[in-house]
Amino acid sequence: MAKKHNANDSWPRPQAAAKPEEPILTGRQVRWIIVGVMLTAGGFAALAKADPAARNWAGRLCPFLILGGYGVIGYALWKKD
Repeated sequence: MAKKHNANDSWPRPQAAAKPEEPILTGRQVRWIIVGVMLTAGGFAALAKADPAARNWAGRLCPFLILGGYGVIGYALWKKD
C-alpha cells in the first residue's frame, strides 16, 4: 500500500511569483511607442491617398512614415532609461 502523507510533510510547495523590482516599460518608453504607433498610422493613412504610380506627396512620404514609425517603436523597446 502507498504511504499516506500528512500536511506537515516536506513536499515542495509552489512559491509565489516575485514582483519585478522595476516596471517592464518606463513612462518614456511608452511615450515613444505611442509616437511610433502614430507615425505608422499616419503612414498608412497617407498610403490610402497615394496613387499607384506614387507620383504624389503621399506616395513618396508614406514609406518613410511607416518605416520610421516601426523604427521608433523598436528604439523605444530597445532603449532602457
